[in-house]
Amino acid sequence: MRYELHFREMKIGDVTEADADFPNLWGTITYDGSLQCPTSEEQKRLARFIELNRDSIRLVDIEHEQDVSAELDAINKELEAFDDYIETDDWLLITQEGETLPILCPILRHDGEIVWRWNPRESTGR
Repeated sequence: MRYELHFREMKIGDVTEADADFPNLWGTITYDGSLQCPTSEEQKRLARFIELNRDSIRLVDIEHEQDVSAELDAINKELEAFDDYIETDDWLLITQEGETLPILCPILRHDGEIVWRWNPRESTGR
């Protein structure tokens, strides 16, 4: 299945679902070009959140091989300022048919993968 990932009205990218293991679903993401050169303050803030999200997961992936605790602590401290992006119902997947499916804040991996869960606070019919 293919979707567009949105945060509020901002398109993040195109998602291709690869598999699922309840309650998680995962696939790949191709980021929208507008995040490469954000123009508004909101786009810049969202781009920074995505960068921190990806860096955090990259460090978690390698922390068993090397000590990255200082870097991870710094990223997690900065992520605290993005609580409004994490604890929100504003993340959406939109189907090719235009159906809007609410999700929880996705995990955006450094390797182009994405992991998400349907938002239980919203009725998705899934």
